[in-house]
Amino acid sequence: MLLQLHGAMVAAHIEDCEGDILARRAHAGEITPKMAYYDTRMVNLYLTKAGATKGFVAEMAAAQTRPDVLSVSLSHGFPWANVEDVDAWMLVIADDQPQLATQLAEGLGRRFFDLRNEVTTRYLTISEALDHVGTRSGLCIVADMGDNSGGGAPGDATHLLKAMLARGMTSFASGLFRDPGVVRICQDAGIGSRLTLRLGGKTDVVSGDPIDLTARVMNIETGLGQHLGTGLEPMGTVVWLRLEGEVDLLVNDLRVQVYHPEAFEQIVIRLAEKPVVALKSLFHFYGPFNQVSDHIFSGCQPRRDPTGVSRPRTYQTKTTLLARSCAAVCR
Repeated sequence: MLLQLHGAMVAAHIEDCEGDILARRAHAGEITPKMAYYDTRMVNLYLTKAGATKGFVAEMAAAQTRPDVLSVSLSHGFPWANVEDVDAWMLVIADDQPQLATQLAEGLGRRFFDLRNEVTTRYLTISEALDHVGTRSGLCIVADMGDNSGGGAPGDATHLLKAMLARGMTSFASGLFRDPGVVRICQDAGIGSRLTLRLGGKTDVVSGDPIDLTARVMNIETGLGQHLGTGLEPMGTVVWLRLEGEVDLLVNDLRVQVYHPEAFEQIVIRLAEKPVVALKSLFHFYGPFNQVSDHIFSGCQPRRDPTGVSRPRTYQTKTTLLARSCAAVCR
């Protein structure tokens, strides 16, 4: 049995799912856990696979090998969770050593606070992200973090696509656009059809306006999936549209973010032949796409914070935070 404790780690009537599991181990007499917390008074999105945060994770892993230390964790916080302690906390669990837990939690917590300028993610505007693309050779990845369906966004925003087309960019790929209406029209017309379509901008006012496009239906597939770790996430029915200038778009009828290059490759869009791939995702894409590109740029949409949901409104927060919300770093 797999318990996937994802997101805010909060369930109905249980605000600490992992703690509940740990308590059951203690009840069985396996350990005598003593916990200590340290409030960093920071809230943001900390990207653990690159930069200073990656180094800090290595420090925590090393600390966890010390005698009597059962666990060392950085709870990043979740700005959109309606729980009291929404910011980033250090948690250390020692086996019947409360003083050790306290000292280590405070030491690592202060260390993380000292790294606040290095670990805080600075998001580019769409224009800034595209400017960076223009200075790089090889495949560039532009992540539309504000239209991340995993964070509740509609998945049909048009801001990034509109900006790329306005710049006259060609030979790029972009997706996934959730637009069931366009998918149905393409299914009815069939592969090879040349259609005028109104794409995106249909779900939410902050998704932008629909874009009128003339496109050829290159392929339609149903039952495809893409890997998130070892799991295979469904993509629904996927349509490959090609615009003039070899601009390739993926449109589907299931709200899901892009996790893996295979989302494009399996429908025969070859990323190695593209200078730019624009995808809708927050961060789960990073590991797989980092294998095919050294140039990854994350951008924010207008009127969106990095995860595509409304600005954080936390009703139970009791702490004064260093960074009021992720919106503070989306300049």
